[in-house]
Amino acid sequence: CNIPRDVVVYNLIIAGLLSLSQFKKGMKVMQMMTEDNISPTRHTMGTWITELGRAKHPELAMQLFEEMTERHNIPRSTIHLNSVINGYVQSNMIDKAKDLAKRAHEYDLSLDERSYTSLLRGFLKNKRFDEAKNVLHEMDQKNIQADGRTYNTIVEYTMSGNIDEATKCWEMMKQRKVVPERRTVLFFIEHLCLNQKIDSLVSALKDIQSSSLGVTLTKNDCNCVRGFLAHSSST
Repeated sequence: CNIPRDVVVYNLIIAGLLSLSQFKKGMKVMQMMTEDNISPTRHTMGTWITELGRAKHPELAMQLFEEMTERHNIPRSTIHLNSVINGYVQSNMIDKAKDLAKRAHEYDLSLDERSYTSLLRGFLKNKRFDEAKNVLHEMDQKNIQADGRTYNTIVEYTMSGNIDEATKCWEMMKQRKVVPERRTVLFFIEHLCLNQKIDSLVSALKDIQSSSLGVTLTKNDCNCVRGFLAHSSST
C-alpha cells in the first residue's frame, strides 16, 4: 500500500503513538517529518502538549509550548495554553498552573472558561477555597460566563470539604440557569443525604421536579435517593 507521507498522515501516526504514551517513537516520527521537509502544524504541537499533560509531564509540555513559535514558527493559542495549565493541575502542580495563567498576557493570550475551570479544579482539589472564589470573581470581572463544566467542578470538589459552600454554588448555578450534569445532581443529592441537610435536599428535589434545572430523575435515580436517605438515617 503506497500511502503518501504528508502532514495529515504524520499527524495521525503521532496522535496514535502519543495516545499510547509512546513518546520516544513519536519523536522518531517527528524526525522523519523533518527529513521529508514537512513542518509540524498547530495540530501536531497541540497533540504533543495535550498528551504530555495527560501523562503528567507538564514541564515537557511547557517546554514545547515555549518553543513552538520560536523554533517552529507556529502561533500559540489559548487551546495550547489550556492544555499546559490542565497538565499542571493533573500533576498537582497548582502553583505552576496559577503562575502560567497570570503570565498568559506575555504570550498575547487570554484565559477562557476552560482555563478557569482547570484552575478551579486544582484549587478545590487542594481545598484552597478562597483562591477558588477569587477565580470565580475574576471570571465575573472579565464577563466570562461559567459553563456547566465549571459548576460541576465546583460542586463535586467542594462537596467533600464543605457541603454548605457546595449548596451556595448550587444556588448560584440555578440563578445563572446553568444546567448541571446528571452525575453532579446525584452526587449533590447523595452528599446532602449523608450530611443530613434535609431542607437543602427538599429544595434541590423541588428544583429537579419543576424541571428548572433541565434534569429529570429516572426511576432508578429515585431509588438511589431512597437508598441515600436510608443509609444516612441508619448512621
